[in-house]
Amino acid sequence: MPPKLLNKTAVVTGGSRGIGRAVVEQLLQEGARVVAVARSVDQLADLEERSSPRLLTFPADVTRSQELYRLVEFSQRRIRNVDILCPLAGHLFYADALATPPSILVDNIHRNSLSAWETLQKFRPLLTKKSAACFATAAAFFEQRAGLELFAASKAILSSQVRGTAKLNEKFRVNAVACAPVETSAWLQDDLKSLADQRTWNWLTPAEVAEAILFLVSDEARALRGTEMVLSAASRR
Repeated sequence: MPPKLLNKTAVVTGGSRGIGRAVVEQLLQEGARVVAVARSVDQLADLEERSSPRLLTFPADVTRSQELYRLVEFSQRRIRNVDILCPLAGHLFYADALATPPSILVDNIHRNSLSAWETLQKFRPLLTKKSAACFATAAAFFEQRAGLELFAASKAILSSQVRGTAKLNEKFRVNAVACAPVETSAWLQDDLKSLADQRTWNWLTPAEVAEAILFLVSDEARALRGTEMVLSAASRR
């Protein structure tokens, strides 16, 4: 079977690890040309060596508007139009809802919702009528767990923005995957690790999330707009 995304162009932020890394790997497997973006691209060196010239890496902090401008300029110069946009940079965090200062929540709203949406805004001129964007949001699971509800809140604006695109007359499609816990290194942070160790949760793998994202950006999902696909793992027992 030929690759599904042969010669498609893609930009993935948060592309050096976790879900972002898995998306980059699967896009390459399906024949796409990819710009992988991360604050540090050192973790992508092995993949870049194996996949050059179809993989380009670009170091950037996408929470900073000026660095987003640089990323857009680089992408326009190297791949011109963008068929697939995956703004996946984000920050999983634990917080005591009654003790956390509002400034911490505001900072994480910027990191997990506003900067992701700004990435779409900045790339809008490079998107075509066949382009698709896909975000990662938080499943209801996180709202129901003490210590994780503020993380869910920091993603809530992004969820609303994605759903709102269903009625917009845009040339490109926007969807999201709403993920239950995903087995990534983010859970190795002290507070998060102790929380996860106390629970018997069913964990998604980054590859499973990436498969869903690739479906949403493919032509097979061309009728889907403003959709949040809820992902949860089956029991591994």
